[in-house]
Parts: sequence; structure tokens; C-alpha cells
Amino acid sequence: MGDILTLAGMIGRSWVRSRAYLGSVAAGVVLLLSALALNELSGGQEIRVLTSLGLFFVGTVTSVSISWLVLVDFSGGTANGELLTVVARPISRASHVLSRALVGYLAILASNLVLGLLLALLVMASGGGWTPNILVAAGYQSIEGFIMVSLSLFLASGSSVAVSLGISAMFYLAGSLAGALGTGAGLQSLARLVPRFSAYDLSGWVQGLDPLPTLQTTVVGIAWVSLFLAAAVIRFEKEDLR
Repeated sequence: MGDILTLAGMIGRSWVRSRAYLGSVAAGVVLLLSALALNELSGGQEIRVLTSLGLFFVGTVTSVSISWLVLVDFSGGTANGELLTVVARPISRASHVLSRALVGYLAILASNLVLGLLLALLVMASGGGWTPNILVAAGYQSIEGFIMVSLSLFLASGSSVAVSLGISAMFYLAGSLAGALGTGAGLQSLARLVPRFSAYDLSGWVQGLDPLPTLQTTVVGIAWVSLFLAAAVIRFEKEDLR
């Protein structure tokens, strides 16, 4: 556990100074401001459109950008000064995977909460009042990002960056569309092979239109995270790094 926290702290400090991470947060801010601009074209549904579009942007930008940052960082091997730690004290391969997973999960959660707070302030400024449930929705949406971070680690543990980025992009697209793939047997089978990311969108609940997701939905999300993370550890343990 100590090795995981040591590596996580090292990587986390590097990420705080990283233009890539700050760029992902900045992109989220820009998208939220663009949602505010599009809000003016909603024809009397300003608050509803701003909330739905804003939460969609929050989930998408953090899930994609931070999971890809994890992927590229992990593929880079012993970057961020990690080589010094490895030489001074041998660290297990599992610790390398788990430390990056921890940093990725915390980055996803922190970014979602910061962007969720900004969205709540924009909604309040638009006349919707203070809506703390937006923060709850943004935090819950982190499950989507956790899945993508775990998948990125699994892909990066044995594939090239280009291949991993391509597969993760297709996976995210499939997961985003899983709830709208139709009723055909083939499409339904395909939908079962990927997580249904729309299940973690609580914009309807924030607006009082939908109930909270069931415990099963949350457990299924955690199961996807655990599955990919365990697979990443096993794959990296078997990877020939010579």
C-alpha cells in the first residue's frame, strides 16, 4: 500500500503541473460556457437544457481526456521521475497499475466536482436557483470515468498507444450509444458487451423527472471498474518488458 501511495503522490504532483490535465479542466469550462450560450436558443427550457447539456459535457470531457492521459502516461513507462523510485526500491508491477488507477480516479472525481460546482453556479445565475443536486449528479457520473480509466490501464498494459487510443474511443462511443441501439437481438447482444454510460447520467433526477438509479446500476458500474482493473494488473504482470 505504501508503494502505491508513493507512486500516486509522485504522479499526482506531476499531473498538477501538467498542461494536459489543466487543459482537460479548461476544456470542461469552455464547454460549460458554450452550453450557457446554447441555452439562449432553448425556447423557454433554459434551465433544463443547461442542466442536461452541462452534465453531459462534464461527464464526457473528464472521462475521455483523463482516461487518455492515464493511458499515455502509463504507456510512457517510468516517466515523471518514477525510475528513481524503482531503482531505489523494487516496486511490484501491480503497484504501478494501481497507483495510476488511484490518481486517475481522484482526478476524475475532483474534476467532475469542480465542473459540477461551476454548472450549479451557472444554473443559479440563469435564474434556476441553487441546485446542490447537480454536485451529486456530477460526482455520481464519475463512475463512467472510472470505467474508462480502468479500461485505459488494461489497454496500455500490453498494446501500443495508437491502438489503445483507437479501441478506447470506440468503446466509449459504444457505451454512450448502448441505451439507443434498438430492440433487435443482435443490437441488444452488442449493448450487453459494453457498460451503458447513460445509466450514470442523473440530469433527469436533478430536474425531478427520474428516480435515483438503483443499487444494481451502481454495483454494475463498480463491477466494470473492478473487472478492467484486475485484467490490467494480470496483463501487466505477464507482459515482457525487456
